[in-house]
Amino acid sequence: MSSFLHSLVPGDSITVYGPMHAYKHDAEKYPNIVMMAAGTGINPVYQLLLHLLNPASPNNRIILLYASHSPSDILLRAELDELAKTYPEQLKVHYTVSDAPASWKSHVGKIDLPMIQHNVDLSESVFGNAKVLICGPPGFEASLVGERKFFQSKKGLLHELGFKNEHITVL
Repeated sequence: MSSFLHSLVPGDSITVYGPMHAYKHDAEKYPNIVMMAAGTGINPVYQLLLHLLNPASPNNRIILLYASHSPSDILLRAELDELAKTYPEQLKVHYTVSDAPASWKSHVGKIDLPMIQHNVDLSESVFGNAKVLICGPPGFEASLVGERKFFQSKKGLLHELGFKNEHITVL
């Protein structure tokens, strides 16, 4: 989307829709939250983080996996790092980039099976009561939750890991 916006010239117009729906989190049913965002998909995820991270909900455990093209493309990085520092028992943030400099110490590539397995507790006691929230470009979302085309359907990484549809929300 950002490349589309950069291609616009003065006088062009766009149509903007939203907000489409409000997400209401059931902290009793899903105390564990896994958020996965790519690119500008971090914006709604960040707003939700601000809502979920508060002293009134100390039992929420949130893992954020965030993919960007390069370290300089990581939106809201200072804010996310500050939230992780402020709420160390509630929030863990893990970044990945597809174009990493030699000095990059985190995951390189997309949010993939190895990254999820390394950063998310997949034991039944945890992921059985976890909610997975996803926001990013269509290809990113399809890789995680699958896609349906005509009479075929392809399952995503989350289904391969055992997550059921009721545990997954695409924002």
